[in-house]
Amino acid sequence: MPLFVNRNTGKGGAVYRGWQNSEGCSLIAFADADGAVSAKEIIRAESYFRSGECTADALFASRVKMLGRTIKRSLVRHISGRIFATLVSELGNIPAYDTQCGFKMLKTESYQKIQPYLKTQGFAFDVEIALILQKFTCKIIEFPIDWHDVSGSKVSLMSDSIKMVFEVIRIHKRIDFLKNLNFL
Repeated sequence: MPLFVNRNTGKGGAVYRGWQNSEGCSLIAFADADGAVSAKEIIRAESYFRSGECTADALFASRVKMLGRTIKRSLVRHISGRIFATLVSELGNIPAYDTQCGFKMLKTESYQKIQPYLKTQGFAFDVEIALILQKFTCKIIEFPIDWHDVSGSKVSLMSDSIKMVFEVIRIHKRIDFLKNLNFL
């Protein structure tokens, strides 16, 4: 994938281009640019991920309301997110509460293992990351974070959700195909 392109390659394409410049880093991450995840939460997650008690290869932030965590999210966004997460969980057999939270952190070595198999550059790219990490038996943990909706989202609940469902189906079929060919 070229470092600079003259067209929009999607959210995943932008993240992957950034990760290509991660030489010398032991961890790579992305957070949505809207600020829904604060810098304080990112630092808290990194501290946990680098701690001796964390044995994961990847940390996926999760917007789960639990003691000590604050989630400020519209009911419509919450319901649509739950529907999508349930679909992803069922289609991809990903035992996750929240695959679409806009903050992920991976060990660079784990990313390098799966990087040749990553093709999805749209909004569902992180679903593909989770599925392929699982195929490589990498350990993923969900990390509850504080979250607040930020107005002006670029995601359309209707049209983008439909596109994402079809992306997830394509990802799942491609990964099953590669698995059957013993590539994964």
